[in-house]
Amino acid sequence: MNLTTDLIPSYANALAARMRTHVYGDGILVDLPWAFGDGDGMSVLVQPVGDRLYNISDRELTADVLAMAGVDLSHRAVRASWETIRATLDRPKPFGRDLDEFEIAAFVDDGELVQALDEIAAVMLRADGLRALGVPARRATFSQRVIRRVQRANLKVVPKAEVRTKFGGQRQVTAQVIGERAVYMQALGTSSMDAYDHARSLFGDAQAEPDQLVAVIAGDVKLSTWQRNALRQDATVVDEPDLDPYLVALAA
Repeated sequence: MNLTTDLIPSYANALAARMRTHVYGDGILVDLPWAFGDGDGMSVLVQPVGDRLYNISDRELTADVLAMAGVDLSHRAVRASWETIRATLDRPKPFGRDLDEFEIAAFVDDGELVQALDEIAAVMLRADGLRALGVPARRATFSQRVIRRVQRANLKVVPKAEVRTKFGGQRQVTAQVIGERAVYMQALGTSSMDAYDHARSLFGDAQAEPDQLVAVIAGDVKLSTWQRNALRQDATVVDEPDLDPYLVALAA
């Protein structure tokens, strides 16, 4: 690599390769190439509000992540830090509505959209540093993290839902998720054979079509090809990095 001519374009291409966009209502949900301290990906919503004019918002995602880390944004000292960090985003407030107290957002025109995305990401990362002020808590389970992401996608969620079986009984799954249609999700947070066998049994017994049953596999879980193929016989398999796009499609 030529450091003088190739470094910046290569870095920009690497960042772009880690970004995704999804249609979300009348706007676009942008998955940014960075993550919060808990590993959750960062995303912002870009909504057109006029001819080449946009509102950009983190949809209170940063505040939600801090709350899960035990940070009390209602505490006077913590709130002061939160407001100071938000004020580092030197952009006009969203057009046509008030700025929510737990939101990081701005109003920009077409020529400043890309730069504003970078600035908002920087503020989100800066605010994530407030997790140091949180009360230590037990790390959320993968099932809990899945439910949180469903909530952030503005979908209805019923944790520990019951799904009917082919034989007249009912069995419990991680959650029922309701968008344009309802699906039942089972989170696989470990590679243990017990976790796989349990999910396989759930899906095999369920009185539902494969597109109504979803196996969500944690990013650090390694299943064999035969295990994945077996799950796909009765369910849809979604890997953790693909969960947000799946939820966006489910909401459409």
